[in-house]
Amino acid sequence: MNKEEYRKRMENPKYKELIVTKAEKNIDKDYVFISYRSSNWKRDLTEITYKLQKEYGLRVYFDKEFAKEDNIWVEQFEENMRSPRCKAVICFFDKGYCSSYATLLEYMFALNQGKKIIPINFDFDEIDKNGEKKDGWKELLDNSSSTGLGEDNGNPGWEEEKGEFDEQFEGLLLLDKEKYKASLKGKYKNTFKILSVSDCAKIFKVIQPKNQGVYVDSEDFYRQFIIEKLLNDEETKNVFDEQLMEEKNTVKKVSTDKIKSKASGAIKNDDKTLILSENKDCDTARATDEAHKEESLTKWEDYKIGEIAKKIFRELIESDKVSSADIEKLQDKEYSLKTFQSSFPILVRTNLIQEDKKIRYYSTPIEKDGNKYYLCSQWYPEKIKKHQKEMLVKWIKERK
Repeated sequence: MNKEEYRKRMENPKYKELIVTKAEKNIDKDYVFISYRSSNWKRDLTEITYKLQKEYGLRVYFDKEFAKEDNIWVEQFEENMRSPRCKAVICFFDKGYCSSYATLLEYMFALNQGKKIIPINFDFDEIDKNGEKKDGWKELLDNSSSTGLGEDNGNPGWEEEKGEFDEQFEGLLLLDKEKYKASLKGKYKNTFKILSVSDCAKIFKVIQPKNQGVYVDSEDFYRQFIIEKLLNDEETKNVFDEQLMEEKNTVKKVSTDKIKSKASGAIKNDDKTLILSENKDCDTARATDEAHKEESLTKWEDYKIGEIAKKIFRELIESDKVSSADIEKLQDKEYSLKTFQSSFPILVRTNLIQEDKKIRYYSTPIEKDGNKYYLCSQWYPEKIKKHQKEMLVKWIKERK
């Protein structure tokens, strides 16, 4: 990446907004590693990754701060991919990705670490100026130019990168002999000083995930090929954080037109026509009161699900409207899953909770009938868990 492109990247508003979760001590948040070709930063980071974070609340790591001269790329990516908090790796498979030794190294490392791979595939074929389709894979496989691996081109970490590449390639051969060894034999020899684009593409041809559709910028694609794959896996389901989602005004506002209509003529109600009295001021006041009452009764339903849980749900549990039988049910894992789509019991007694499970609950206990409970904090927006909010609202309404 040249200096001008780097400047554009660092000044891009969406790039600046992206929040990175790192592998650091005392950080107990799961995340997904973003593996991408740097030349495709605009599409991969400011379009796709940005959407995943702002619309779905996905926690991510990528090399956002890799501008420091004392930063060795290999050490940085390995630390953040090796971390037990890194639960999956999203890879953007296109011609650029499959012709880079850097992305191949990241991908081999992910496989050797046993990380879940979330592939985002792009069409390799291109249409030339004559309208004819060009075979993108063939173009890569015929390209004998160097990828730059093992070459000192002003890169302070070139020797470390070469050594790590060789180690990860050998690890790949040991990982699954039947799957890789025979098909990878001869694709790359670590005694060579040069890794060609063709070598790189041949290795990717063997190890790239198969049987997934080409990327489409649609909610169906995001849900089917990314969100559900993460959410339906016990290991990766906690990589989402609603607080990362773009703030939106979700509270309904009472329409002033509704109030005006009640004060200026005939309106229909239950198929009967009501004629307003001549005392318009009185009726306007009454209509306003009704509208305010309606707003107070319904507006909490339009809060984000986390806000409903922390405030409305909590207050209801603490009230006398929730029975002892309800409290017992809320401590049951199967009931919580069936009633709220929650993988964790909604309530856990503070003296019984396991230490490693505390991160799944709000820190301030609920006091009820002489006991203290932690309330589950794992609530997700509709784009992730479609019916969870609906189920929570229904349970609350039944007891309010």
